[in-house]
Amino acid sequence: MAKKRQKKTSLLPLEGAFPDEFSTVTASLSRRYQYVDEVAKGKTGLACRLRNDSNNNHFYCLKTVRHDITDPEKIEAIRDTLRKEVLILSPLSHRCLPTIYEHDLAGSKPYYVCTYHPGSTFGEFKARSESLKFQETVFVLSSLLDVLKYLHSNGRTHCDLHQNNVMISRDVLRHGVLVIDFSSGHRDSDSSSYTGNRGNVNFKDPQGQRYSGASVDRREFSVSFQDSDFNALGKLLAIMRDCFIAKAPPATQAAYDDFSESLQSGKLDSWTKIEDRFLSVLDPYRVVTENGDLFLSNRGVPQEIRIAD
Repeated sequence: MAKKRQKKTSLLPLEGAFPDEFSTVTASLSRRYQYVDEVAKGKTGLACRLRNDSNNNHFYCLKTVRHDITDPEKIEAIRDTLRKEVLILSPLSHRCLPTIYEHDLAGSKPYYVCTYHPGSTFGEFKARSESLKFQETVFVLSSLLDVLKYLHSNGRTHCDLHQNNVMISRDVLRHGVLVIDFSSGHRDSDSSSYTGNRGNVNFKDPQGQRYSGASVDRREFSVSFQDSDFNALGKLLAIMRDCFIAKAPPATQAAYDDFSESLQSGKLDSWTKIEDRFLSVLDPYRVVTENGDLFLSNRGVPQEIRIAD
């Protein structure tokens, strides 16, 4: 009598199932999302890609604590960081900012689910020697200025705007850019008068550098935090120069460099000045362009100005 073949039991997780390491955060998530893969791992945090329907390509990002971190004090510190990000971002709505879809900050492993960006960081984009057409560069620069102005107008600052905290894809006109990681950010609406002066010390003005890492009065340092964002933007543009304008005309390159240096030096310390100077990057000859009508005759014919021999 032939023996019946026994079915082999697969030890692989079901497609879309969360790995066992997520057991403390999937009680509610698994009913709405499917796990796809891990996309980034930091010193303390973990970012994974999710989707809520296996038949489409609409993805989400899960941000939580790394599985190998078990120290209660470290987890509490990460919980505070995630809470800060949720409080900063939740009321906002901008195409260049993550949307917070849901969160659980009270569980043993706090997390939130937000927008997923399909690209890579500015730093990774640069490391691959990628470059943009000037039209795409204008779109990226306009987006960065718009989102920073939006943040500041809503009483928020980022304070750590470096090449690893902005996402970009090769198809930038389709996917846009996304500013991430608000763990060093601030919001004027916080009920506490004090906030930790975190973020890259090289972005800070002398006052900010003097009190780097300390707890400071958020309203007293409000202007300092905005200046930090301006400085960081200037440094970011300098780092990404070859990706953005390496093939642009010399006049455009010069205007771009001047814009970047002026942001870093503090010459551009208000949105009025920044937006006005940005027009020179878009059109280095704008003074001539804007005054072109002065050189037309009454019939609209261009005139020549006689220069003495």
